[in-house]
Amino acid sequence: MAAFINIIRPVAFKQNLPLLAVFMALATVAGIFVFLQPPPEDRLRKAVTEHVGSLPGAKDFLLFGAVADVRFADGSVRHLEFAEDRGAWAVSKDLAEDFKKTLQDPAVVAQVMERLAKRMAARFSVDVRVKEGTAYKYFLARDADGLRGTVTVSFAYLNEQKRGRYVETWRYADGRWSNSGIGSLFDFSGAGGP
Repeated sequence: MAAFINIIRPVAFKQNLPLLAVFMALATVAGIFVFLQPPPEDRLRKAVTEHVGSLPGAKDFLLFGAVADVRFADGSVRHLEFAEDRGAWAVSKDLAEDFKKTLQDPAVVAQVMERLAKRMAARFSVDVRVKEGTAYKYFLARDADGLRGTVTVSFAYLNEQKRGRYVETWRYADGRWSNSGIGSLFDFSGAGGP
């Protein structure tokens, strides 16, 4: 019986030899295709270059990981995050729009105003309530630590000729915006303040 099995094995191997050769050829072609693909960083840079070229007034860009800071002829800057989907890179978020959307959430605005009230209460040792509907401004900029969002609330002190400003810093990381704690208070004398 053992002699019979030894005779069958070489025959089966010889019959599968063409199939093995086809498999090896396909694996070689696939390997060449994979190794000839540019690295992800090059594909990202190419996608950003093509996208920036399609934007009216865009002058140039700087790439920070998957975020492109696109500078326009008028001096403005847009921060665009790119993501890879099935090997192709495309814009996934305009980070200014994403920050704006975050700050339009009533719960987020309430938290900003609560932190302002805490900062003022700590400073003046009194209970402080910030009037609902208090206006705020925000902008984005890049610093040594990455993309930074700044929220500024301008206000007037009650029964005083002073104006103040509360400034809070936000950071973008892991696909979301988060603040870095209670912000800072600044005072201005007279009606000519901010």
